[in-house]
Amino acid sequence: MEYLLLSFSHKNTNIVDRDKISFQDDRKLSEFMTRAKVYLNEIMILNTCNRVEFFITADKIEKSERSLLYDISQHSGLPFEKLLEIVSISRREEAIYHLFSVVSSLHSLVIGETQIVGQIKDAFKFAFEGGFVGQKISRAIHYSFRCSAEVRQQTAISKKKVSIASVSVSKALELVDGKNVSALVIGSGEMSRLVSQYLHSAGVKVTIINRTRSKAKEIADEVAGVEVHDFVELENLINSNDLVFSATSSEEPIIRNFMIKNVDFQRFWFDLAVPKDIENCNFENISIFRIDDLQESVRKNELERKEEIESAHKIVGDFTGRFFKWISTLSVEPLIKNIYLKADESVKDEIEYSLQKGYISENEREKIERIAQKSVKKFLHGMSKKMKKLSNDSSVDMMIESINYLFDFQKVETRNSYKCDHVIEKESLIGLKK
Repeated sequence: MEYLLLSFSHKNTNIVDRDKISFQDDRKLSEFMTRAKVYLNEIMILNTCNRVEFFITADKIEKSERSLLYDISQHSGLPFEKLLEIVSISRREEAIYHLFSVVSSLHSLVIGETQIVGQIKDAFKFAFEGGFVGQKISRAIHYSFRCSAEVRQQTAISKKKVSIASVSVSKALELVDGKNVSALVIGSGEMSRLVSQYLHSAGVKVTIINRTRSKAKEIADEVAGVEVHDFVELENLINSNDLVFSATSSEEPIIRNFMIKNVDFQRFWFDLAVPKDIENCNFENISIFRIDDLQESVRKNELERKEEIESAHKIVGDFTGRFFKWISTLSVEPLIKNIYLKADESVKDEIEYSLQKGYISENEREKIERIAQKSVKKFLHGMSKKMKKLSNDSSVDMMIESINYLFDFQKVETRNSYKCDHVIEKESLIGLKK
């Protein structure tokens, strides 16, 4: 069984095609994964505004990637040949390197943003609870969190606030002139919360709306000074604020041309949603920025962090090698063999000791050795059967590492490989504060 990753991101796929490839709700996502699971061993899909990543395991990955691309074509309506041209395909070790890079925020639109870790956790949780992933992807995902934590601890790429939200707010503040700037934030997700925080910190008057008012109020309660209005006021608010930031999960645009009025001031609108929240329009005093338009700011960010990024890639490369070295130790058969060999070695040592002390004679040696070895095999037989039975279960990793440690077969560097995410994040934050 081998790893395979198909990637459609801001690096290789335009926003229109990403709209078509993305999944608008959990039902469609689950239906797609159910179909794919027929010919794949495991599948997890990372579905964000900047990327759709298909991470799978399969026995024959070359055949599986064509089947998966065919299903993506059926789902998106994009021709198979076009998908073949734009998709980035990573196989085996390259797939793990790509995954670790994504989780470490090295492939994000804004290098160093931390939202990606939460998005990966959500994608994994959805796949795990749906029965779409098992031992192999679980191992890779948990190890990727360790890699991401190491990158955050050892480099400075995450030490200042960087995300799509912060880049869009920075861009907006560059464009507006003067004081008394007002902004409308639409949506109640993490993006809207961050935008509200950054705007408020910059002294901007912020109004937030959402179809469910209570969710908008949760953000307003967290960010002091933010006002909550009803969603029915949308048309009036987009025509009375200098800035608009929209990040909803609507399948259709929520700001349409018929809602826009002519006003005597310049407006800057930031559409941070996929699919888009704002219809294309040609009003002279409205400038619309979508996610792909933030590339220039992102490139500036990358230049400032070039050395840190290089260091981060070295860490990812190191963790990729360590991951495959680690999983090579997580095989039950060699471990069982090592246990029997160690037991046999102990039998021979004790017989030699008994001979030297005169407890047994040389004539008795062979007979006693056979009896001892037979007893050891009988004693270990039940344990061996249970170990083989657990060989494809996710719990086998901790069992193998524990036995390796207890019997001192090797140095075990990853005894905490399934440490909970909360602890990993907590340790990362402690590392950043040092």
